[in-house]
Amino acid sequence: MPSDSRGAESAPIRFEAELSTIDDTSLVRLPEAASEQLPSRGQVAVHATIDGHPFETVVEPDGRRGHWVRSTATYSRPPGSAPETPPS
Repeated sequence: MPSDSRGAESAPIRFEAELSTIDDTSLVRLPEAASEQLPSRGQVAVHATIDGHPFETVVEPDGRRGHWVRSTATYSRPPGSAPETPPS
């Protein structure tokens, strides 16, 4: 009988990727090798770290057997830079 691994810690999936922009959305496309290590071809909830900043998010399927992660200002700004201040 298959074991249920939901909630179990998995080995980290490490990769480097470039930030892409489509219209007004910034995202990171997972390399094929990283995407293949995910437990599903669908959405996958993950604990991630980008440039030393930990966060939780959902990795989304791209419709071509790959995955991507939406980028936010919280972890997409260059290391050491100040967060953007909204105009008043």
